[in-house]
Amino acid sequence: MTGPCLDERSTVSLAFANSGEPSRDAADAAGQLTAWLQQHGLLDGDGEVTRAELARFRMLRDAVRGVLHARVEGRAPDSSAVRVIDAAALAAPGTTIGVWDDDGSVTRGWRSTGGDPLDRAAATIAADVVDLVVDHGERLGTEGEGARARLVLRSPQPAAR
Repeated sequence: MTGPCLDERSTVSLAFANSGEPSRDAADAAGQLTAWLQQHGLLDGDGEVTRAELARFRMLRDAVRGVLHARVEGRAPDSSAVRVIDAAALAAPGTTIGVWDDDGSVTRGWRSTGGDPLDRAAATIAADVVDLVVDHGERLGTEGEGARARLVLRSPQPAAR
């Protein structure tokens, strides 16, 4: 499993934060969350989301949304959101890896090395959100209004000459 990001399609934490849109809430049922995690390469056949895990992933998604919104708004995130993300990361330690595409380009990725399959999925999301806010936070924005505003990653601005 790999995580960290360069664009909106490849950042799993941004996709996870937006997975709670009213029309398609991936954490609405355990089966839907299992499918979402599989579609995003975070879970293979060894894991299935239980009701208890569903509650944990909803809490993680709320924390991810809170941290990303705080970064967009230029303020410190709520400490409870940071604790949730830290706990997810610590449940399945991992390491940064290089991910090479067929064209020879390389991006930073994340490989969880411990924990059960769902711990590894949560840890990958946690690692990705940290990478996103540290390395690409200035590109974060929102579309829409209110608490359900969709988080987006804007294109990088060309360097000033």
